[in-house]
Amino acid sequence: MDQIITEYRDLTTEIATACIDVDPTLREVILQRYVDGMEFEDIAIRLGYSGSYIYELHKKALNAVSF
Repeated sequence: MDQIITEYRDLTTEIATACIDVDPTLREVILQRYVDGMEFEDIAIRLGYSGSYIYELHKKALNAVSF
């Protein structure tokens, strides 16, 4: 179990680091999707956008992130 927690923390850190220079809204979409495990519709509700707009932002964010 400790190994899983360590791997999760490492992955979370890697994602956050990859997003450091990304537009804040795009970064928030990536973090909520991949760190918090949220669905697009839930992210849309939280950020106050439509689900389809969040999906577009997600695609744009993936292109902006450098892994």
